[in-house]
Amino acid sequence: MKIRVKDICLMATMLAVLIVCSKITIPTGLVPITLQTFAVVIIALILGFTKSTIVIVTYIVMGLIGIPVFSSGGGFDYIFKPSFGYILGFIFQAMIISLACKSEKRWLKYVLSIVGLLVDYAFGTIYFAMIEMYYLNTPKDILFILNVCVNYFYIFDIIKIIIACVIYSRVKNIIWASDDEYKESLVTNVNQKESI
Repeated sequence: MKIRVKDICLMATMLAVLIVCSKITIPTGLVPITLQTFAVVIIALILGFTKSTIVIVTYIVMGLIGIPVFSSGGGFDYIFKPSFGYILGFIFQAMIISLACKSEKRWLKYVLSIVGLLVDYAFGTIYFAMIEMYYLNTPKDILFILNVCVNYFYIFDIIKIIIACVIYSRVKNIIWASDDEYKESLVTNVNQKESI
C-alpha cells in the first residue's frame, strides 16, 4: 500500500488524538474511564485497516518504551498491569471497525464498532485474569472482573461510539475529498442506485 504525505499527516494527527484522549481520565479503581474508545473508533473509520493498525501499534510501542502516552504514564512494566490487555485489544478493535471505512452503509459502522468493542472487552478480560492469576498471584473470579472492567464502562463506551460515528459521518466527505478511490466508490454507489 502506498502511503502519501497526506496519509502520514493524517496518521500523525490521529495518533495525537489518541494520546490526548488517553489523558482525559476519570479514576474508577482498577480501570479508569477514558476517551480511548472514542479515539479508536474515529481512527479506524478514518484511516482504514492498515493505517489505523500502524497508528495504534505505534501508540502502544511509544508507551512501552517509556513515553508517557498511556493514561497513567508509560514504560515496559505496563504489560504487567491487569488493564493493559484492553489497550492491546485496541488493535483488534480497530481492525474490525475499519471494515466500515468508506462504506456508505450507515448502520455498518455502528454494528462493527459494537463488535469491535466486545472483542476488546473479551481480550482485555482474559488478559486481566491471566495477569491476576499468574503474575500477581491474586486470582479473580471472571464475574468479578467483568463487573469491575465491563459493567461500569459499557454504557459510556456505547455513548462514545455513537458520538464518534456521528462525527465521522459529518467529516468523512471533507477528509476524503481528494481521495480518488473514495470518489470512485461514491460514483459506483450512485450508479447502482440509479440502475435500481
